[in-house]
Amino acid sequence: MKRILSLILLLLTIFTIGCGRQEEEKNNIEKHDKNTVVLAAYRHLAPGNKDGLYCSRILDVWEPLITKDDDNKPAPCLAQSWEMRDGGKEWIFHLRQNVYFHNGTKFNADSVIANFDRMKKGYKRSSFYGLNMETYYPTLLKYEKLDEYTIRLLFKEANINELYKMTDFGSPIYAPECFDEDGNFKRVAIGTGSYKITENAINK
Repeated sequence: MKRILSLILLLLTIFTIGCGRQEEEKNNIEKHDKNTVVLAAYRHLAPGNKDGLYCSRILDVWEPLITKDDDNKPAPCLAQSWEMRDGGKEWIFHLRQNVYFHNGTKFNADSVIANFDRMKKGYKRSSFYGLNMETYYPTLLKYEKLDEYTIRLLFKEANINELYKMTDFGSPIYAPECFDEDGNFKRVAIGTGSYKITENAINK
């Protein structure tokens, strides 16, 4: 009889704990509006302020200049078109217009230059991919703004495969306001993607 009573008490305790957890999860969900996604992952997809990419491409917070199509070939993203000249020593990129970062800053050639300036400050280590100028832009001599929506890259050697190097993780673009003087993130990543980070528990 005692064993039966103990078993009943144990089941009631488990049921009570389960109900409490469900209520807690419900309350947490109700704190956010219908336009908020609460993400919990097995491994943290936004490892920290000094991470080279800060959050994975799959979160769609940031966008690159060049992405991939269904056949894994280079496709337009923030750069809507491009031209290769002098056998691959010169690349001209024409940027999308009327694009804004999540903080309201306009995306333009100055934004791209600021991101290149950041890469130039040194290797940005990541849990997934390292952001390194020498890896993604080998023999790059110069990057410059031609007008508000056009940039040019000049290479010492012909670089006919540059578009492949730039896809996704090779050309992430963030709002310049994200960076401190060392090129690290001040807080959360501010991009142009479909989602924006409103809160990151790791920063608390």
